[in-house]
Amino acid sequence: MEIVTTENHKILYDCYNANPTSMGAAITFWSNLEPNQPHYAILGEMRELGDQSSVYHAEITLQLENLKEKLEMVIIGIGEQALIFQPDYHFPSVNELIASSLLKEFKPFAIILIKGSNSLQLTKLKGII
Repeated sequence: MEIVTTENHKILYDCYNANPTSMGAAITFWSNLEPNQPHYAILGEMRELGDQSSVYHAEITLQLENLKEKLEMVIIGIGEQALIFQPDYHFPSVNELIASSLLKEFKPFAIILIKGSNSLQLTKLKGII
């Protein structure tokens, strides 16, 4: 995980790989980091998980549900399987997220997690937020 602090945000880039363990750990770290600040998670689907893919995505959804009372948070899903996360916003691809105006609407001093499978090309978000 690469942590970048900008004038307005703290961004946690973890875009190389995504599996249930690393996704869960990244979400835990993100949720505990400055919990009084607004939190945004750009979560891409976890690819190449085989037959249990929907089960693993559902586990992450449960983890996110449990955080709703603790944090002011917005979930942005990328990819078809990310719909199971019950995101506040959903985009089929990172390019469609970039083309939207949503990234400009993040609140100041937000803690932003960017996590998903490398094949989603979430690294394109570096320097945009």
